Amino acid sequence: MMDSCSCIIECEGEPFEKFWNSFPIAKKELFCTECGRIIKAGEKYERAFGVFYDGGKYAESYKTCMGCYNLARHLTCGCRCYGMLAEDVFYALETDITVDNRLGYE
Repeated sequence: MMDSCSCIIECEGEPFEKFWNSFPIAKKELFCTECGRIIKAGEKYERAFGVFYDGGKYAESYKTCMGCYNLARHLTCGCRCYGMLAEDVFYALETDITVDNRLGYE
C-alpha cells in the first residue's frame, strides 16, 4: 500500500510557518530563483513568500519561471525547498529515481 504522497524528492528543510504564492504577470525583468534565467516582462511566473521561525522570525521570497515551477511540481508534493531544484534534479538522476519506480511499478 502506498501513501498519498508520490514525491520523487522529499524536502529535508523546515517547512514555512506561513506561506503564500501567486502567479502574476511580470511587469519588469526578473530572475528565476531556480535556474537564474530572466523572466521577461509579460511572462507569468510563480511569486512565493514564506515565513519561518528558527530562533527568530525569517521571511523569504522567491520568483520562479513557469518551466521550473512545473518541473518542481512533478518532483514534489508541495513540500519544496526553493532554490534547490537543480540539486533535486541531479539527486533524482543519480539515484535512478523514475516516475515508474516512485509509483511502485517495476
